[in-house]
Amino acid sequence: MNPVYSSHVDAVGYDPVSQELHVRWQTGKVSVYSGVPPEIGADLHKRASIGGALKSVKAQYRHSYG
Repeated sequence: MNPVYSSHVDAVGYDPVSQELHVRWQTGKVSVYSGVPPEIGADLHKRASIGGALKSVKAQYRHSYG
């Protein structure tokens, strides 16, 4: 997981093998988004607005708590 600067997100991590995006929220809860392609998941932690980037991920990919 890579720490990020965000008011709601603590860190994000991406596993290219399983195509899972892991998001650790400031609350400590971890969300796992499945089927996220590498071009979206790999560089998410570098985005200027993590919240904005996650809105599109949340709308398009299946979510569970890890």
